Amino acid sequence: MQEKELSCGQVFAIFGVLALIGVFLWQMPASKDASDEWAAWVQAFGSIAAIAGAFFIADAARRHDTAERRAADRERAIDRGRVGYALAREASKTFQEAATKLRNHRQSSPFQPETRRFEQIVDLLQHFITGDCPPQMAADLIWLQGQVAHALEHLKQLDGLMAISAAEVKQFKYRHERAQKTTACVRLSHFRIRATNRN
Repeated sequence: MQEKELSCGQVFAIFGVLALIGVFLWQMPASKDASDEWAAWVQAFGSIAAIAGAFFIADAARRHDTAERRAADRERAIDRGRVGYALAREASKTFQEAATKLRNHRQSSPFQPETRRFEQIVDLLQHFITGDCPPQMAADLIWLQGQVAHALEHLKQLDGLMAISAAEVKQFKYRHERAQKTTACVRLSHFRIRATNRN
């Protein structure tokens, strides 16, 4: 269980109250008949209590707002990690589908569905990398975006060919394997982000 730490303001307030009590004990009215002196002391204690109460309420509200903001930042970081991992998985899946399509290529089967998928992933990765990408994932996702962009151009060049060579199929299969490894790295980064922001 974590102990609550006192802020500097709270420490000064406590010392101020203790100092006031010390002065009161030192300068306490000599008799109960000194009503004016007692009234002044009561008024002084009341004013100090009101000021201290207002301070503690404001400090508690500030701490609450700070805690809520930090919790929201942690959840946002976890969500960004989840999105980055989902994009990496989608890119890897598209490489796999493209390799399968090339392997089973028929003259009448165009590559437009695959090229559209690659175009979408390039745009999504670009938007994510330049926006809310967690720093832990940036390098892997940038590399993955470059591979998707190269694969897109390559696929466009192959579209319309009568036959696809085994070397072309092997190249896309290799890209899929590299994308899987990169996705595993992004997944690890996602787990680290979750672990860091839930402690």
